Amino acid sequence: MKTVQLIPFTPQPISHRGDNYTIYVNITKSQQEITAEFVLQGDTNTIKWPTAAQQVRPGTDLWKHTCFELFLSEQNQRQYWEYNFSPARQWATYAFADYREPASLPTTRTPVIEPPQRSEREFSQHVRFTPQAPLANKPLAIGVAAIIETTDGQRHFYALRHCGDKPDFHLRESFVLKMD
Repeated sequence: MKTVQLIPFTPQPISHRGDNYTIYVNITKSQQEITAEFVLQGDTNTIKWPTAAQQVRPGTDLWKHTCFELFLSEQNQRQYWEYNFSPARQWATYAFADYREPASLPTTRTPVIEPPQRSEREFSQHVRFTPQAPLANKPLAIGVAAIIETTDGQRHFYALRHCGDKPDFHLRESFVLKMD
């Protein structure tokens, strides 16, 4: 298991509400599966949370609201996959042949997304999924990101590394977590 902490993208002064969170992710990779626990610490009452569903279901445009993301690629390959997980227990998967160049996506198995746990100072969500077949048993380059929408309508962007002058989680330079 690897634990990583996300950093905020801060083009504005650091006093903005969204910079007051600590977000870390515990990631485990087995031969066939990835498990991630997303943990946010801070005043969870300032976050606009989507209503959690009883069952896991696919969704669209999850990045427009509070959501957690993983970007997976075989090391040294341009092709990559984006996995989105919403606190509403929605998910989406996207395939790319290269930077933001959509590719066809075979049927994706529904991930296991546990009901989120939330208190006034901490939120956590566990997910488990099978990556796309080309990634099985391969060393991976991984990008980890979060979009946090606050109750004042702002969106704040967190990642392992921010490589551009605006938040862009698709930049390969930000896939800095390596897992064999």
